[in-house]
Amino acid sequence: MPHRQAGAAPSIANVTPGSSRDTTPSSWHAAVSSLYDRARRQHVWQKRSDMSDRRSALGILKKALQAPTRRVIAVIGPEALTIEARQPDGRLREVSFYRLVAEKLLQDHGLPTDLLDAPGPMWMLHRAASILMERKGCSTDELRPMIDDAIQELQAHCHPGPDSLMRPSGALRELARLDCFRLILSLTPDDLLPAALREAQPGCVLDMAGYSPNLDLESGWPIDVPSYTKGRLRYYQLLGRIGSVGDFAVHEEDTLEHLQRFRDDAERSAKTLLADLRNGKNNVFVYLGCGLPDWMGRGLLRLLGEARFISSERPYDFFCVSSQDDQLNGFLDQFSRKSVVLPWTALELARQIRAMSQAPLPAPSWQPAGSTPGSAPDPAHTRHQDGPAPSIFVSYATENATAALRIVEQLRQIGFGEIWLDHKTLVAGDDWTDKIDDAIATCDYFMLLLSRQADQRSEGVYWEEWRKAMDRSRRKFGAFLLPVGIDAEHPFKVGYERIFTDWTRPLYNRHLLHAPGGEMSPDTRDQLVRRRQSLAGGQP
Repeated sequence: MPHRQAGAAPSIANVTPGSSRDTTPSSWHAAVSSLYDRARRQHVWQKRSDMSDRRSALGILKKALQAPTRRVIAVIGPEALTIEARQPDGRLREVSFYRLVAEKLLQDHGLPTDLLDAPGPMWMLHRAASILMERKGCSTDELRPMIDDAIQELQAHCHPGPDSLMRPSGALRELARLDCFRLILSLTPDDLLPAALREAQPGCVLDMAGYSPNLDLESGWPIDVPSYTKGRLRYYQLLGRIGSVGDFAVHEEDTLEHLQRFRDDAERSAKTLLADLRNGKNNVFVYLGCGLPDWMGRGLLRLLGEARFISSERPYDFFCVSSQDDQLNGFLDQFSRKSVVLPWTALELARQIRAMSQAPLPAPSWQPAGSTPGSAPDPAHTRHQDGPAPSIFVSYATENATAALRIVEQLRQIGFGEIWLDHKTLVAGDDWTDKIDDAIATCDYFMLLLSRQADQRSEGVYWEEWRKAMDRSRRKFGAFLLPVGIDAEHPFKVGYERIFTDWTRPLYNRHLLHAPGGEMSPDTRDQLVRRRQSLAGGQP
């Protein structure tokens, strides 16, 4: 499979030291850095330069899923463990389990949970641990039992019964239905997925094992896995587990040390596992909900695949783009010919895996978010009971991706049709700028996600998207722009520095909707239902 040659970076000839536009060396370097970063982000989407390459990559995954001897190793991260949690008012909230764990840890120490919304790629558990270390002076040894208790307490409430406070949902529920993996490698210390597997597949036999640097051999918890046996599923917790073992990574430095110790110990204590992981070209790795920060991703991928990134002997790695660190994407784009970033969430990728493992599929048509290549479109996504479902473009800052995904799911429930969300609709190899321009020019509604994170950045692709949408709104009769505040406070009360000023000032006079953290308020949901009905031809 030919690797895309990186194109030339944007010209910087018009930003030189001593020019009339910029005379300071420091700002010149900043401009160069900004241009380079913008080029790198755009090149991430161009890794697979033609459709035949994309089809070939998915063909390799499909072939591995359908092989008589299973070849696909699933690496499951915290973002894949989604649950429905019952709120005090009776409503259900779909949320990452580790978001709830992190919120509980902060609430138990009297800290506001919006501290978890700081920008930057970091697992929720790691972010909570970092906050507690910084603000409450907690040590690693103090954090571990606190986190263990929090996970076990919340986990005890999670089961599929109708009266449960929590139940598996989204990607977690879909993963529990899959019976196609050679090995599951878990990056979390809980028992959520094993419990969901046993519930969804009553005949499933799990061989549980895991690594902990300080594991007591008398605990009975095996460090190595048994050899692959048809009819049994091996489940390995790489970063430790809660409960009687009680030794697991709780923050970023702890995770780094854990991986280092595993590398040193596995050669003598987990030989069967290593032999499976390092089976070269025979393996295919699928990363679901891992959201790997750049520093962790490079080390983990190098650890699991014995050969160098640039080697043709490396296995294929498939990732969900919605949870990927841009810096890690850029690194893989440059050095790894066999790393494929797919335009799906963990839930969507799990559905694709189920479809590919069960029956032959035609070549993917790369349909919009929520569609399944090779299957008939879901009528709920293309036509509602009172007319054609309107299309909508959701524009957001990268830091607000999680909230954006929550909003997309609610838009589907309301009855919107084609939903443009850059990471979910654009495909590697598409002309990135043209696709966005076309979507903004043709969508029925344009939703802007207003947030403190978006307001803090003086530069971002979303600013350009907003400007183009506002230009179109001046030429379009009727409602088009839908500004939605996703901070805890209503957007009128946040006090933005940039939003509602200069060319964004007209947004202030719009009907501002509110969806804190991506969860729509009742009024916002009602307003969007009316917008959908109005455009579809129904009665608002």
